Amino acid sequence: MRQEFGDRRRHQNAMIYTAPDYLYNVKRTLLTNMLSVLVGGFILSLYSFYNGYPFLYSDDGTYISACWDHFIPRDRPLTYSFFLRHSSLAETLWIPMFLQCLLVSWLIMLVIRHFTSTKKLIQWHLAIVAILFLLTGLGTGTALLLPDIFTPVILLCAFLLLFANDIGLYTRIGLYAILVFAITTHLSHYPMFCSLIAGSLLLLFFRRKKPGAMISLKRHLVVAATVPLAILLTLLLNYSEAQQWKFSPGSGHIFMVNRLWQCGILEQYLDAQCATNPNSFCDHRPYPDQDLLWDPLSPINTVYGWEYDGWAKAQPEYDRIIQEIFTTPDYLVQFAGITFRDASKQLITFDFRPMNGPQNLGPAIPSVAAHYGNEGVSAKNTKQYENELDLNTLNLIQKITVAISVFALLFFLFIKKFRTKHPHLGHLTLWIFCGMIFNALTVVAVAMIDSRYQLRLVWLLPLVALLCLVQFVTEKTESRKSAA
Repeated sequence: MRQEFGDRRRHQNAMIYTAPDYLYNVKRTLLTNMLSVLVGGFILSLYSFYNGYPFLYSDDGTYISACWDHFIPRDRPLTYSFFLRHSSLAETLWIPMFLQCLLVSWLIMLVIRHFTSTKKLIQWHLAIVAILFLLTGLGTGTALLLPDIFTPVILLCAFLLLFANDIGLYTRIGLYAILVFAITTHLSHYPMFCSLIAGSLLLLFFRRKKPGAMISLKRHLVVAATVPLAILLTLLLNYSEAQQWKFSPGSGHIFMVNRLWQCGILEQYLDAQCATNPNSFCDHRPYPDQDLLWDPLSPINTVYGWEYDGWAKAQPEYDRIIQEIFTTPDYLVQFAGITFRDASKQLITFDFRPMNGPQNLGPAIPSVAAHYGNEGVSAKNTKQYENELDLNTLNLIQKITVAISVFALLFFLFIKKFRTKHPHLGHLTLWIFCGMIFNALTVVAVAMIDSRYQLRLVWLLPLVALLCLVQFVTEKTESRKSAA
């Protein structure tokens, strides 16, 4: 009895001294992780310091002004404008740029923590961030004031929510909130993400009898529910800023007609229809390779006008043309073939091509100066504005890095023991590849081949390859220790 009492007393004393130590260790780990995310974010922002200001794009004129002037952009969501306006605190655009860097740094830490077994989280996190910064275009994406950086954020957030088992409640809530917001930032995100979830659900259907299938199904349905939430968020933001219950003013007809002209299908349609079923293009035939969207002399702009109302007036006629083309089997088959052909080109087109010089940054600089004062001067005193930003060497290094990463992933996943022991790394590889394919199909179907559309995702391949390397090195180290 006395011995039992003594054992209980020693256990209580141990608990008294252990609990504070445990809390101290938790707080220290949390602070260390936060510091690592902060340092990683700083690394990813270095191109902004090299340039003298965050990278700008011609679209930033609209993105910066929309929330300040309370209007819904006619060809893009309002959400990224909302992000720039409010995260900048109406003071400086350096803040939203750095928040982008911190977000990506944090997500990289999460995937290392949840999909590898390394105990050297901080070391590997900073090493991977530095490697990706030096060898890929990730740093240019985080330093660029465009919603492009939220495309890989969607893939990483969704995968963590679907396959990571030990995420804390607050982290999971944060990932859901970020995912909903990220989907709203670009119209191409909706078809890309819906295709990805639909493909994952289809794969899950064939694996429905395996253990954990029901848990995975519930997670998929919850993640899929972020799409209607994203639509609702867009409606609320549009109303709060412009007092309009609209998802989008509607510009899909303009982009699609432009795409059909680029494909050569619209020209064939006009040749067949103008004699019996004329339209405005018959009297204002575009010249070859003319950009109907941005060329001020294009038929769209000369007949209906560039103004907001002009695009709306063009919609009935353009919708009819689009419908007639896509209900004609020959045109539809031709369009599908061109889309798959161009998507294959888009997959391997990912150089960083900044908009250099005053002529390209003309729409953006006045908006910066109008709403952020002296930062208009700062935006002009940059390598980008002075046409001195040359990252061709980085583009070459990135191509080599991506090629090596693809071969590395094939090597790791070819090892049956490694693939069987770490299925989530294989799932992540498949998830990234599918995301890149759906992204390419989406953008070339309604827009064009543009290197920035694939640049925003291609760095994920080296990331997954590095995760496999981390796990491989960790297991080799542990096996040597156990053998010793």
